[in-house]
Amino acid sequence: MFDSIALFSALGRLTQNNSQGEYYLTDTPIILQNDGLRVGICTRDLGDEIIGVNTVEQLREVEGILGSRG
Repeated sequence: MFDSIALFSALGRLTQNNSQGEYYLTDTPIILQNDGLRVGICTRDLGDEIIGVNTVEQLREVEGILGSRG
């Protein structure tokens, strides 16, 4: 969960200063911490809905999962 105002502020400050030249949403909590806001962790079992796709093989895997849901 995020405070929407704090989240949008943090998202506006994400940079692409990394070897991939990509924006990383995972940088958001540290931005919020640096703003003096409290950041917590909520854990849960990982499910198929959060699988990342970075390769053609991973894309095929996700397509198979989604296809089996019908």
